[in-house]
This record gives sequence, structure tokens and C-alpha cells, in this order.
Amino acid sequence: MKRLLTFLIKLMCYAFLFAAIFAASAYGGYMYIRPSGYVNLNSTPPISYTVNSFNRVIDVNTENKEILKGVNVNHKNIVDAVQITIDFMAESGYLVHDSSGLTISVLSSDKDKAGSMTERLNNEIQIRKGEYAGEKIKASLVIGTE
Repeated sequence: MKRLLTFLIKLMCYAFLFAAIFAASAYGGYMYIRPSGYVNLNSTPPISYTVNSFNRVIDVNTENKEILKGVNVNHKNIVDAVQITIDFMAESGYLVHDSSGLTISVLSSDKDKAGSMTERLNNEIQIRKGEYAGEKIKASLVIGTE
């Protein structure tokens, strides 16, 4: 009887451990696929990135799918994704400056996260290739919900 009780206690401990690991993994997966903000590259045509809680791109939308045909930025850090997109647009001749210039807007309901993302984009993003090489791109913060 004592062996059976010991076996059942161990079995319950393993079941609890398995359930805890499963719950933590499921929550992490949910946080990865759940959108937590949006970053818009106001170019011609505009490009919108959907970003998760880990600042990874989970979706990219644009009116002209041909612009991003040779670029895969899904699951990349948002700063890297925007820089890759700008570099590709500059190389391909899609980068067009108007009087207001290129801007990036960050939309998120989390003020602190959006602020740090805006700061990183302002510090790290610049045009590295093509006619406008060396120019910085200004990111602005939009606080609110989708």
C-alpha cells in the first residue's frame, strides 16, 4: 500500500510539472502570435508591420505586394525589418522622397514599450543606399489602440 501511495504521489508531481511546462509554453506561444503594436513606414505605398510582444514582425501589409516580393522580414526584430525594407526599397528604386520625407509611426497601447521602440527606430534607422544615403528617418509615437 505504501508503494502505491508513493507511486501516486510521484505520478501527481510529474503530472503537475508537465501541466506547468505546457501552460508556460502555451502562454509564450500566445504572446508570440498576439499583435501588441503596429509600425507604419509612411512611404509610397505605405507599409504596415504588425509587431508582437517581443518586438518581432508577425505580419507585413502593403498595397503593392511587388515592393516586398524579394524581402522576408517575418519573425525579425522590427528595427532590422524596417532597415531591410528601406535598404531594399532604395536598391530597387521604390524609395521616393516627398516634401515631408519618410516617416515611421509606432502605434501601441503600451506607452513605455512604444516609447522605447520609437527611440530605437530613431537611433538606428537610416537610409544606407541609393540616392538618399545617409539620411535619417524620423519615427513618431502614436499612443492608443488599433
